[in-house]
Amino acid sequence: MKFQSKSDIIINSCKSTLTMKKALMVGFLSLSPLIMAANLEPVIYGTVITTKDEKVTGTLRWGDQEMWLSDIFNGRKVKTIGIEHFTEEQIQALEDHQPGPQARMGGLQITFKSFFGNEVKLPYYNLPFGAISQLAIDTNKGKYQATLHDGVVIDADGDTNDLTDDIFVLTADGNTVEFDMDEIKAIQFSQAPTDAKRFDQGIYGIVTTKNGQFQGRFMWDKDERALSEELDGNEADGTKHKIKFKDIKSIERQGDRSLVVLNDGQSLLLGGTNDVDSSHRGLWFYNPDIGRHEILWDDFVKFEMTDIPLKWLTYSDYQQYTKPLSGNIKLANDSAITVSEIAFDLNQQSGHELLEVEVNGIETFIPFRNISKITQSNPSAVSLLLTNGETVIAYGTRSVTRDNNGLFVTEGNEKRWIMWQDVQSIEFN
Repeated sequence: MKFQSKSDIIINSCKSTLTMKKALMVGFLSLSPLIMAANLEPVIYGTVITTKDEKVTGTLRWGDQEMWLSDIFNGRKVKTIGIEHFTEEQIQALEDHQPGPQARMGGLQITFKSFFGNEVKLPYYNLPFGAISQLAIDTNKGKYQATLHDGVVIDADGDTNDLTDDIFVLTADGNTVEFDMDEIKAIQFSQAPTDAKRFDQGIYGIVTTKNGQFQGRFMWDKDERALSEELDGNEADGTKHKIKFKDIKSIERQGDRSLVVLNDGQSLLLGGTNDVDSSHRGLWFYNPDIGRHEILWDDFVKFEMTDIPLKWLTYSDYQQYTKPLSGNIKLANDSAITVSEIAFDLNQQSGHELLEVEVNGIETFIPFRNISKITQSNPSAVSLLLTNGETVIAYGTRSVTRDNNGLFVTEGNEKRWIMWQDVQSIEFN
């Protein structure tokens, strides 16, 4: 167990609070007015249990990255869901179904049949940290087991930084404790007390793009996510700047440079780094109702820093989702079945897991709990009816095209595989 005291890595507490105001709840490409109380985004909180059975409780952070419940925990599962129930003929059919090389031509994705093997790739998962009840770790075997509130258990290998990063715990007395992952036996997550310490505060504001406005929490350049982190850039005369996001009022794109206005009124025209020029990797945008989606730098116009009051899910809110995916499936022959468990694309089993798709040209991660119905529109897309009543067309990934591996379902006492071509729609309970 090691102690971390470098202030440039860990900020012991964040004393800023969000003010109450009228809020706008973001849609995919537009804003709709809604009044709600401002609240700080809930932190990741829990107890680290070491391999020596020591316990340390407090606010958690994964390396220098994730620290809020809506942040995404991801990795690769150790098996395709349900495949242990397949017959040899079904396994062969599933392998034959796997796509070959893929290419993009404009907005069209083309898949070529592979002549070089048809191995079924292990499924990749994405879900918010708030969905996890416990993470058990067996570092001797490199295995990790995340148990979700709805009973879904995800077994994963340690092939992503979420399963290899150091873990920091900020305790109630303000001390920060650092653990290597191989020092940890388990992490038990829990509801944070109202006075829980905070490592930092997120970057909130309004972004204007060519496709409309968005407001919420942002990850700048898909990297900087907190007010204490810095934006790098150079003036035309070579003067270099490192500016903390807490000191920034706005950032506006101007050609291959960006105009950065500070809270003290100073204006700087900066370039020369991927924080402020055309090598920028884009922004991740977080919203409690629609999950996470990408804003491309080519579409970016201006960012204005401001408090945004949003109704984030607390850990207790996540705990209310106690059932895995289930619902009614309409088949291609117009028959219908009711199933108590669904593994979508032989992968997602939980309403907490995220569906990665493109919507209106934007890479989007939508929680399954926010999807009421999935209907096949054509072999390259699906129609999603969201729980807020909005309907969107989703495309761009294998999960919503003909390459989907189908559904593994439990119907009564029977478990069965339904090929994607045999599915018309899924209406979730």
